[in-house]
Amino acid sequence: MPYSRFSTTVSKYLARELKLDSEREQVIAYSLDSLILYVVGYAGVIAVGWLLGIAKAIIVTIIAGDVLRKLSGGAHFSTPYRCLLFSAVSYPAACWASQRAFALWGREPLAPAVLLIICLCCLAIVAAFAPVDCPAKPIVSETFRKRLKLLAVIAVLAYSLAVYLLRDTYIAYAVTAGMALQSLTLLPLFGIKRLTS
Repeated sequence: MPYSRFSTTVSKYLARELKLDSEREQVIAYSLDSLILYVVGYAGVIAVGWLLGIAKAIIVTIIAGDVLRKLSGGAHFSTPYRCLLFSAVSYPAACWASQRAFALWGREPLAPAVLLIICLCCLAIVAAFAPVDCPAKPIVSETFRKRLKLLAVIAVLAYSLAVYLLRDTYIAYAVTAGMALQSLTLLPLFGIKRLTS
């Protein structure tokens, strides 16, 4: 996989100075690229949220989705930049929709029931499909796979409890948006072949 010019330059410099082999140089380049994409991704999504006037809610949404993603896996694009673009568009859109829903229907008597139904749908998806891995980083241990599934289910249950306890706040809607968006990426229709072809 080609790395960014910055990561390649820094990794070559460090490998030369520290007398590292080419394999360790590649690890440094990969790590730098991952760190840069992670920081740029979060900053980009928060910036879009700030422009939309939902900066606090977007932070809640992306953390909820990202924590669940670490446990459940999800859709994989052919390049990290496509994944970054997907996140930069989908998380603000989901959060904005959740905040509009809260503004319009947050005080309605049925609103908490709708949130919990969404949570139950997320639980069913995660229980059925998590964890989803990718060819570049397959889950080889069945024990680890079972542990990830259990942790993903526990995360959804914890989010659901938080949504119930905070049901009259924008936070419940933001958490639901992040959890729902991440859960949807587990569905087979967002499978690896479709996104990487």
